[in-house]
Amino acid sequence: MMTLPVNLGIDIFCVGHASAVIITLGGSGLVCQDGGRSGNLSAFQVEALDKTGAGGAFHGAFASGLAAGKNRQELLSCSSAAGVLCGRAYGARPGYTDRRVSAAVF
Repeated sequence: MMTLPVNLGIDIFCVGHASAVIITLGGSGLVCQDGGRSGNLSAFQVEALDKTGAGGAFHGAFASGLAAGKNRQELLSCSSAAGVLCGRAYGARPGYTDRRVSAAVF
C-alpha cells in the first residue's frame, strides 16, 4: 500500500470534498487545512495512562468550541487538551472531564 505525506493527503481530500480537514496524529499533534490556510499543532507532552476515548473527547470539545464561536487556534488547542485530559484515567468515561475542569483548563 502506498502512503502519502499527511499534508499532501489533506490537499487531495480538500479538493472537491471538504472545506476543512483536521488529521490528529496522536503524540505528533495534528495538521489542518481550513479555507486555504494550513497549519499544525504540536501535541501536549504527557504520558497517557490510556488513550481510549481521546478521539471522542477531541471531537466533543471541537463541536462544543465550534458552537461557542471559538477561533481556529482556540478550537484546536482546547480540543487537543480535552483528548489529553481523557488519557489521565483508564477507560473512556472516567477520563472525560466535567464542565468545571474543562472551564479551568480551557
